Amino acid sequence: PMGFTNTVATRALREGIYPALTLLTLAGLLGLVLRLERPTRQIWGWSLMAGLALGAFWLTREERIWLIPSLAILIGMTAWRVWGEKRLNWQKAWTVLVIPGFILGLGILVVAGLNLRHYGLFAITEYDSQVFLKAYGALTRVTPKDWQARIPVAAETRARIYAVSPAFRQLEPWLEGQVGQMYARYGELVKSNRAEMGGGWFHMALRDSIDQAGISADGRFPEDYYRQMTAEINSACDSGALDCAPPRASFMAVWNNAYIKPLAGNLWEAVRFLVTFDGYDGELKDCLGTEEQLAPFIALSGEQCWHTHPSVLVQGWAVKPGELISIWVYDDQKRKVVSPTRHMSSPDLVAHFDQLGLEAPEAAVARFQLEADCQTGCSLVVKADDGRVLKEIALGSLSGSPTAADENGLYCQIESIDWRQGDEQEFPQLYRLNRIRARLLGGVAVVYQKTIPFIVVIALLTYILQMFALLKKREHLAQRLIESTLLAGLLTRLVVVAWLQTSSIDAIITTYMSPLYPLLLSFLCLSIFAAAQSLPAWMRSLATTRAK
Repeated sequence: PMGFTNTVATRALREGIYPALTLLTLAGLLGLVLRLERPTRQIWGWSLMAGLALGAFWLTREERIWLIPSLAILIGMTAWRVWGEKRLNWQKAWTVLVIPGFILGLGILVVAGLNLRHYGLFAITEYDSQVFLKAYGALTRVTPKDWQARIPVAAETRARIYAVSPAFRQLEPWLEGQVGQMYARYGELVKSNRAEMGGGWFHMALRDSIDQAGISADGRFPEDYYRQMTAEINSACDSGALDCAPPRASFMAVWNNAYIKPLAGNLWEAVRFLVTFDGYDGELKDCLGTEEQLAPFIALSGEQCWHTHPSVLVQGWAVKPGELISIWVYDDQKRKVVSPTRHMSSPDLVAHFDQLGLEAPEAAVARFQLEADCQTGCSLVVKADDGRVLKEIALGSLSGSPTAADENGLYCQIESIDWRQGDEQEFPQLYRLNRIRARLLGGVAVVYQKTIPFIVVIALLTYILQMFALLKKREHLAQRLIESTLLAGLLTRLVVVAWLQTSSIDAIITTYMSPLYPLLLSFLCLSIFAAAQSLPAWMRSLATTRAK
């Protein structure tokens, strides 16, 4: 049922195909390894499937290394079989195994080559570039005065780096302005300091600020800029101008012993979240955006885009030169309304304030689009960074002036207001059918949530007993290989998720856990099948023991 949960199935994200690619990759490689003794013509298909799936998997997300332990088990098993089984031709075995690696390498070369042609970077993504990783590592190696969990480069640390790195100082108006403010809003509930940019967002703010500063205005990878920034920061570290950890070229958070306890707790929480199918939500959710923005999603998914409740979509902009602001929606009872807000780049507003003779770096990302479940009487509230209300705007009609500030020095303009009728009234029959489907899926999810934890315990006990039996007698080796491969993938990804939850972002969610559900169910099915196979032998052994 987790394949139908919101965020995984209702958004055009990579996670929509990631579980299938994970399962296809392991299925293809397992099918190939277990058929090495067969004629070549019977295993070419498995080799091709494994290569295509592995290539697609490798290119889909950046944290691909979590599957390496599973791949290592398969490679080790292949080497062991070729070495120990006389009937296997090692030349043929390695030939068909090279094909997946060749396809993987070819896919990487094609993508990296296209990136080199268009962006000047020979890599899958910027996060695979040693130049970028060294620059990011230089920033994160600077020791903060007061360590904060999940904060890679705190505001006080950035201030010290600005003083020694002219290259990094070019980003100060944006990192300390509207761009930094925007990314500091994300993850507020899971950071140790709500005013700072968390580990999951600082790297985005860094890249956005580079773009806003015009350093990568032509779309090319700013290699020279990253090299200069890296050299300046590392030189300051070497001279003692900055207190720093050893040089690093990594996107991973810097280790701190304070992470030990929460890491263990988060690993246990990740296991619990997985086996209890926590986080399942199959209820109908509203689509966010204008009709024009939603059109590609509708075309791609072939699904009706729902607006389950009456809502309002507001577009506009707000700027207070020299001060950070935030935007909220309140109902007629003065209660805060959940209003997902998208902040957008607005170079036109930067030019506009230049014409007014005002320096307003906050205008660089001042456009917003928000949607709130409101029927009538809602207001848009603009607040200062300290929480003061600067302006309250009734969402009844367009308002604001692009050239005149109000008494608080705020410039704002509401450019469009779109009131939407709920689909329950507009499409009543289709709405009811979808509600029925959501309830059925919810019922299936409840069955999983109640039964899977107990099945997991039985499956793990069975696996341990079977592995001990394997040491005495080489039986059911293929089944143990499949189970071990699946279990290695499960455990590695759980550790990765727990580390991200501890050091960077809120990672114990269905989005990041999505590739684990098919692996878990496959492991459980195989283990229960093994238990059923072994049960008669165990019963006979128990009866014999009692008879004696």
